[in-house]
Amino acid sequence: MSKGFLALMLFALVVVPGPARAARVADTGYSTLDVGGDVKSFFFGMFGYEHFLMPDDPIAQGSLDLRLKFDGTYGRWLSYSFHHQATATVASGAVDLGGALSPAGTGGSGVPEAFDMSWEQTRTDSFSLTGRMDRMWIGLSVPHLDITIGRQPVSFGSTYFFTPMDLVAPFSPTVVDREYKPGVDAVRIDGYFGTSGKITAVAAYAGDWDPDGLVIAGHGSFTVGVYDIGLFVGSIHRETVLGAGFIGALGPIGFRGEATVTFRKDHVERKKLPFVRAVLSADAALPENVHITGEVYYQSFGGKDPEDYLPLTATDRFERGEVWAMGRWYAALSVSFELTPLLSGSAFVMGNLGDGSCLIGPTLSWSVAGNADLSFGANIGLGKRPDEIELEDFFHPDYTPLSEGEILHMIPIRSEFGLMPAMAFVQMRAYF
Repeated sequence: MSKGFLALMLFALVVVPGPARAARVADTGYSTLDVGGDVKSFFFGMFGYEHFLMPDDPIAQGSLDLRLKFDGTYGRWLSYSFHHQATATVASGAVDLGGALSPAGTGGSGVPEAFDMSWEQTRTDSFSLTGRMDRMWIGLSVPHLDITIGRQPVSFGSTYFFTPMDLVAPFSPTVVDREYKPGVDAVRIDGYFGTSGKITAVAAYAGDWDPDGLVIAGHGSFTVGVYDIGLFVGSIHRETVLGAGFIGALGPIGFRGEATVTFRKDHVERKKLPFVRAVLSADAALPENVHITGEVYYQSFGGKDPEDYLPLTATDRFERGEVWAMGRWYAALSVSFELTPLLSGSAFVMGNLGDGSCLIGPTLSWSVAGNADLSFGANIGLGKRPDEIELEDFFHPDYTPLSEGEILHMIPIRSEFGLMPAMAFVQMRAYF
């Protein structure tokens, strides 16, 4: 198993000195082919606190990620993309707290595949070598219409931390690398009208071929004055979702907003009310290359009290990654700045307004070369830690174990981000 990891390490050392972007290996004037890729290495360290749920010692994880890319066109009517991703991971242990509390997320894992295009060379408690075809699509273009078929990224909406419309493999806030959104097996049609109008329809595989396992969505956008207005409608795992959003500016401040209403598939027979998700975002560019973004978010299905948080994580919505937040009201603020032409920094703070906990994420990035950069960062959860618990608390008085539902209701959570341990990371990215 170590041979595969060493091979990837050696390949990384060989390819890093290459050019910064994909090379055009074919250009006939009618067709093109670009070949390239990137190599990324990650190191995570998770530092728990004193609690039964936490490991006794810090946990370390290192991974090397290789992506090979083939992108091309044929005339003006056909385009294609093939990306293969291989990842080698070495870890000293693992703690899965789920959702936004995952200590070391990079995205791209666990996405359902209609056609199995993944492989696993080896997997143990401390080492894995896996691969996945992350992009494999063909696009056809005719006047006013684009059709894309195959494995591709699918995104709706325009906000960053909280994304009510992004219901297909969204990122959680602790994901370190957001450069590539995981590809899903889908058919997408984009139609264009007028000077700025656009209508998009997507049917994506999300676990099965029946309505419970499909995501079918449509999004239309048009311009009114200086504002872009978007409307959303979808059948998400057989739940109807309606939404609207806007993008605009008021003087030097840009504004974005999104809201969706989800009609639960069991709301009629179980009399469950629809739930609402809404976010308002503002951003501004300040002097000295400083950029600030703020967001306020509300979700009506979130827990009113911390004791309601963990049962929410056992729902289908959390397990498939559609949502990650446990509470109701949130606020987030991020700032990015340039220290030197080669050195930049950023930081964000995200707070659960219901329980007073917050997540802080500073990052420092250094452009090592024209095709490589190095980043250092952390995600630090602040808030009330869970009350202490003992092993015998997981059993009934007659020594029979508690059920999963009973455990989720008895773990003494006192705040959302207070549950999260501290995590530090180092990331190197190189392109060829």
